[in-house]
Amino acid sequence: MNFHLLVRQILMIFNGERTIAAPYHLLKGKKSSQTLEDVALFHLHNFYRILPQLERAVYEQAILQLEQEGVLTISNDKSYRIEPMPLVSYHFNGWRYQGLEAIFFKRLQLTVQTLSQHQAQDMKFAPVVSDTTIQQFTRQFLQQATYQQGELSAKLYQEIVTTLKQTIMTEDQRMLISYRLSGYEQPAQTLTQLALATNHTVLDVQLLLIEALHIWLDTLDTPLLFALRQGCVCEQALTETAAKTHVLLEQGYTFEQICHYRHLKASTIQDHIVEIARNMASFDVTPYIDSATLQRVHQVVRQMQTKRLKVLHEQTGLPYFQIRLALTREG
Repeated sequence: MNFHLLVRQILMIFNGERTIAAPYHLLKGKKSSQTLEDVALFHLHNFYRILPQLERAVYEQAILQLEQEGVLTISNDKSYRIEPMPLVSYHFNGWRYQGLEAIFFKRLQLTVQTLSQHQAQDMKFAPVVSDTTIQQFTRQFLQQATYQQGELSAKLYQEIVTTLKQTIMTEDQRMLISYRLSGYEQPAQTLTQLALATNHTVLDVQLLLIEALHIWLDTLDTPLLFALRQGCVCEQALTETAAKTHVLLEQGYTFEQICHYRHLKASTIQDHIVEIARNMASFDVTPYIDSATLQRVHQVVRQMQTKRLKVLHEQTGLPYFQIRLALTREG
C-alpha cells in the first residue's frame, strides 16, 4: 500500500475533470454537494472518507512528490495532467463504513485486553481505549456475553482466527491486526513501531489496516464479532439535511414550500434534490427535467467525453441544476 500511488490513481480516475484538491476532499469525506456528486459520477464510493483525519499538508506533500517524479503537471488554473499507470486493485469500502471501522476495532482492542486481564486475574489496568462511549459499549458487551464464566475468551479467539483466515486480506494485514491487539503484559504495537518494522510510512500502515478492516467487516457473520460491529455501517445514504428535504417531498410539499419551511436558499434545496436523485433510483426527476432534455444532456456527455458542468452548460444552455440531475440518470 502506498499513499502516493493511491492519490495518483484517484487523479487518473478524475482524468483532469476536477481540481487537484478533489482527491483530498474525497479521502477526507467532505459532505459538500460537489464531493458527493464526484463520488457518484466517477464511481469512487470505495475511497470516500477512508482517511477522515488526513491533514492537508500530508496530501500536498504527496502532490509535490508526484510533481517531482515528473508524473504530474499542474497548471496555473489548478487543472492538471497525470501520466497514466496500471490501475491497482484496492478493497476499501469507504462509502459503507466512513471511518466507523475505527470504532469497531477500538471495541475489539478493549474487549481483548479486558478478557486477557480477566484471565490473568488482574483487573487493575489502564484501558487501551480512553473513549468513554467505547468503554461503556464494551462493558455492556462483556456483561451480556457473561465473560466472567471464562468461556468468552476462547470463543472470541476462535472467531477472530477463523474469520481472518477466510478473508482475502494478505498475511501482512492479518499480522497488522494481531499486532494492534494487546493482552496481559503484552502491549499493542503502535503504528509508528509497525511502520519501522515493515519499512513503510505510518500513513501507509494505516491504509493497510483500514483496507484489512473493511475486508474483514464485509464478511463478518459470527455472533461475537458481529455484535462488536453494531452501528459501524452507514445505513443512511442521504446526508441528514437532504433526508429532511426528502421527507417533505414525500409529504407532497412543493419546491417553493420546502424553501420557505426550512428557511433555506433554492440552491441548497436543489443540492438536496440532486443528492436524493443520485442515491435513490426510484426518485422521479421529471418534475424538474423532462425526458427530452435528459437525453439531450446524455448525448452531449457522450459527444464531448466530459462531465464538467461548465462545458455541458456552455454546450446545452441548460441550468446547472438540470444538468446535475441528468448526470444522476446517465446510463
